[in-house]
Amino acid sequence: MSLVPPRTRRAFVLDSLSGIFHGLYMGGVWPFLGVLARKDLGAGPLLISLIGAAPFIGFLASPFWAAHTERGAKRVAMVVVSSAASRALLIFLVFSAKAPALFFVIVVVSAIIPPFCMPAYTALIKEIYPDEWRGRLTSLVRVGITAASMAASAVVGISLVRWSFHLVLPVVAAISLIGPVFFYSRIPEPDPAPAPSPAHPLAAGLTVLRQDRLFAKFSIAFLIVGFGYMMYFPLIPILQVDELKITSEWVGWLATASALFSGISFYFWGRLVDRRGAVLCTILATVGWEVIACGYILVKSLPGLIPIALILGATSSASEVALINVVMQFSDPERIPRYSAVHYTLVGIRGLAAPLLGGLLAGIMSLRSLFAISAGLILAGLLLMLQVMKEQERDEVPAYK
Repeated sequence: MSLVPPRTRRAFVLDSLSGIFHGLYMGGVWPFLGVLARKDLGAGPLLISLIGAAPFIGFLASPFWAAHTERGAKRVAMVVVSSAASRALLIFLVFSAKAPALFFVIVVVSAIIPPFCMPAYTALIKEIYPDEWRGRLTSLVRVGITAASMAASAVVGISLVRWSFHLVLPVVAAISLIGPVFFYSRIPEPDPAPAPSPAHPLAAGLTVLRQDRLFAKFSIAFLIVGFGYMMYFPLIPILQVDELKITSEWVGWLATASALFSGISFYFWGRLVDRRGAVLCTILATVGWEVIACGYILVKSLPGLIPIALILGATSSASEVALINVVMQFSDPERIPRYSAVHYTLVGIRGLAAPLLGGLLAGIMSLRSLFAISAGLILAGLLLMLQVMKEQERDEVPAYK
């Protein structure tokens, strides 16, 4: 760490401290929402699917936020405002005890807000972390996020046995506000690199896909893979509650085990990205999503969820590290917001459509059959990604342009 420039080191410390509170928020709130909606509020597959799809609605606005970023908007401010607004909104869950519909409105709106900052966040990460350190530093930040998430999942899982989630979740959300407000807001932001005048947001994205054939092919594979595993996300709490009779304590301990394995694997994924690039990391994550789908086809009891939770932890961390860095592998620094706009728009499309489709099909097909369909889609996307990696190696495309 002594070799890291002082300005980068300061940004890393503040990013890490903010990340701890982000982990508290992610581990103490989101693992429980689907199960709580099913068990306590009697939500059907479509409502649970909407909760799963909500974060991706925000990604659909990526081209417009990317254009705003290119026009010189403050990256740090965009991250702070979107993060703080999302968490503050969840405090109002305390009023949902007598109005169950308010629970869904708050959760969905809160989930839509954070993706607004992703083009700015990606450009900021490129600016504050040097290429040769970025994978490892961002992974170390996520180790802290994961440790906090793991502790929060265990504590909240036990707390929900004694207290209502209408009280527990708002408290967690309020504490998590410390991260963006008091730490992330102090990250020193470099002056933005000169960028060409942005075209119309949608036209700029289409131009990127026309000009970069390899990125276009990767984007298709990325869309197919994501559609496969996001289609089975809303099915998981339904299967856990209806067939496996899961309890809140089990949810908490499984989330803790998943977070533990995620934290252990983060540094490995960061080193892999620095040395071999983010496309390979994305491919290995895809293999993990395939294994998880197959696991849910076969699982018959609660103990069978333990290995799935561990694989989910490692796979989620690989996806998270790759999601940010893969844009930088294809793009030059000046066009990162445009590439990230395309990338995150696809995240939004697949994340919105796939869970809703999964929820619709859950009413007419068996859950195990739907997991099998998901596995087939993931496999098809994996084969296309392998082709992209071979072409990239053949053309000797550098890890970072």
